[in-house]
Amino acid sequence: MAVKLQKPEFVYMNGKLTPWDDATLHIGTEAVTRSLNVFEGLKGYWHQDDRFGIVFMRRHYERLLRSAKLMHLPCPWNYEEYVAAVNELLGALLTTEQDMWARITLFGVEGHWGIDTKSDLVVTAYNQRKEQPTPIKIGVSTWQRSGDNALPYRVKAGANYEVGRLARIEGSRLGYSDMILLNSAGRVSEATASCVVMVRDGVLYTPPHYEGSLESVTLDFVQEIAQSLGYEFVVRPIDRT
Repeated sequence: MAVKLQKPEFVYMNGKLTPWDDATLHIGTEAVTRSLNVFEGLKGYWHQDDRFGIVFMRRHYERLLRSAKLMHLPCPWNYEEYVAAVNELLGALLTTEQDMWARITLFGVEGHWGIDTKSDLVVTAYNQRKEQPTPIKIGVSTWQRSGDNALPYRVKAGANYEVGRLARIEGSRLGYSDMILLNSAGRVSEATASCVVMVRDGVLYTPPHYEGSLESVTLDFVQEIAQSLGYEFVVRPIDRT
């Protein structure tokens, strides 16, 4: 099935708004040759009173810093500069008809095998429909989530999503929209681009992070909402069955 990708007018790159077609990385950068990047995904929504708000900007910034530190990728941008970059791009692309999703990526643009590494903060943003998501068909992949001693799963790095890409290709051949990845012990870790929450007999369950799931900002908020509404939320290993 052909997928039509969005082509926004601008991205934020090299400290300024840049036309989409001019937003390029050299083929010799570590970002290209070794997939050196860490990123965050920010959701922005229109409120009923016509205000637009971005969810958990500081939490995402703090996780970006943790990922960058573990990947030895410098991040010289402070929180205020990060917020300004996101707001500048979304301000140029925002429409009242749609919500938005922004990807904040630190790319390794200079350096060699960890020597003299330099980064660029790049922001891309895409329109999203205001409607609620619909149920999807999901399978279990034969591909495994990496362990902490291979590609640390708590790092939100582009390289960590290679296995998700393989699982998506596998799933599409079988008619699934997404796939659940198991860990080396055969237990549930997460889906290709999201965490997993299971509902069983009115109780919510999710795997602990040591089972191979991302330390998710969204999942933490889901847990807060569920507990505030009186639902039991249990963090424990989940077998395939």
